[in-house]
Amino acid sequence: MTQQLINNYLNHLKNEGYSPNTIRAYKYGLAPLEEYNIEDLTTRDLMIIMGRDWDTSTASSRQSTLRSFYKWLQEQEVVDHDPTQALGTIRVLPSKRQYIPEEDIKTIISEINKAPLNVKVFFELLRDTDMQIEDLLDLDIEDITFSFDTATINQTITIKNQNLLDLCRLQQSGPLFLSSRGNRANYHWAYRWWKRINKNPQHTIHQFKKAQKETC
Repeated sequence: MTQQLINNYLNHLKNEGYSPNTIRAYKYGLAPLEEYNIEDLTTRDLMIIMGRDWDTSTASSRQSTLRSFYKWLQEQEVVDHDPTQALGTIRVLPSKRQYIPEEDIKTIISEINKAPLNVKVFFELLRDTDMQIEDLLDLDIEDITFSFDTATINQTITIKNQNLLDLCRLQQSGPLFLSSRGNRANYHWAYRWWKRINKNPQHTIHQFKKAQKETC
C-alpha cells in the first residue's frame, strides 16, 4: 500500500510539471517509508529514518520531502494525522570540507574487495564513475552493453570492469543491484553495506565518493 501511495504521489508531481531530477530526489527521499504501513508511522519512526547515517543537510531535505508527501496524503484523505508536524527544525550548519584519510580509504577498499559481487560492483562504480547513488540503484542489466572488456552504461559512460561483466552474466536481466530478498536494492541496502565495510562511523559514503574523485 505504501509503495503504491508513493508512486501515486510521484505521478502527481510529474503532472504538476516537476523536473525528472526533482521527482527522482523525492523518490529516494520517500524510499525508506516503503518498509512501513503508512497509517502506522509515528513521529518517532520518522526521526529514526532521518537519523540513518545522513548528514544534517540530507536529513533536512528528507524532512521537507516527508512534509510535502504527508500534506498530499491529507489532501487525498488517506491519513488524518500528520506525524511530520511534530518534527523539530533541523539546523544546517555550513559544512567543512572533510576527507577520508588515505589509510582509511585503503582499509575501505580492502573490505569492498571481500564483499559479495553485486556489492563490490556497486562501490566500484560509485568510486570510478560520476554516477550518483540513486542513478546506480536505478540501473538495469539492459542499460549496460559490452564491447570486449569495456562496458557502456546508459550509452554515455564507459568503463572497464570485469566484476561488472561477471555480474551482468550472472543475473542476465532486471535490476543490476538486488537486495537479499531479490528486490531492487534501495538506499538502505547501500547504507547498510557502507556501515559494514566502513569501520569509522565518522566517514560517510559521500565522502568516499568525493575522496576517490579527488585522487583520480
